[in-house]
Amino acid sequence: MSRGARWAIVLSGIVAWAAVLAVLSSTLPFWVVAVAVVLPAVVMEAPIRRFLGLSPLGRPPSREPGRFTVTVTGWGETPELVLAAAREEGADARQLRTVREALEKGAPLIVRRNVSEAAARDVAGSLERAGAVVAIEEADD
Repeated sequence: MSRGARWAIVLSGIVAWAAVLAVLSSTLPFWVVAVAVVLPAVVMEAPIRRFLGLSPLGRPPSREPGRFTVTVTGWGETPELVLAAAREEGADARQLRTVREALEKGAPLIVRRNVSEAAARDVAGSLERAGAVVAIEEADD
């Protein structure tokens, strides 16, 4: 299932829940409706993020140490998605500024250094799904 289809499923569920709450708000006390809004958001956040293929909030994916470097060599037609993928890799605001500057210049950008081959392929996969052209290089001894 494509990422767009997954987003459509989640958004249609949110719209349906909002419609139910709109009907209930005229018959139930305000605090019941407030709980009905907040509770599903808190309980369903992690499963929805997994369903959409996103990393958990506040926790960038852990990467095993190794000898590989992942570099974005081309930004593709959707650079905003590449920025989002970099954000999911745990880039902070200063790193994102560097990413944006490289994106505007069309320059290559090293995303991860010294990771295992499996981790490098995982990072490259997430960036390629976002539309980037990615190179994985092994460090020389």
